[in-house]
Amino acid sequence: MGVFKAVSKPFESREKALEAVEIYRGYARRLILGDVSIEDLAITQVLSMDPDDYVVEARQAVAAKHLERAGVRVLPGQAVTYVIAEASGMSKAIPIQLVERHSYRVEPYLRVLKKATYTIMAPILRSLRATMNRI
Repeated sequence: MGVFKAVSKPFESREKALEAVEIYRGYARRLILGDVSIEDLAITQVLSMDPDDYVVEARQAVAAKHLERAGVRVLPGQAVTYVIAEASGMSKAIPIQLVERHSYRVEPYLRVLKKATYTIMAPILRSLRATMNRI
């Protein structure tokens, strides 16, 4: 994306920061309105152990247990693709094969989007701040 190219002038930094905010707002809006495909929301993680051996209720283990209940054998080292679902507990991570359209939780995805936006914005803002301090 051209938004994230290096900038050399203070006004360009401001423009890039505003563009990045608009991109964030666009994706956040799509998430909130349900205008995102389940495939775009899917998270893939590899199981490091048998799903029943996880002490903490890791999402990939929860998703793997759903698959096992549906008759799919899941082994350590296997990748599990899931969506963060509306419900809590055992239903919080649903394998993509079993998920229903628009049954995802918006908040966790908004947090990931916010963190990604901050990661992109931080250098732009630092550059802008450094330029303003030199003026």
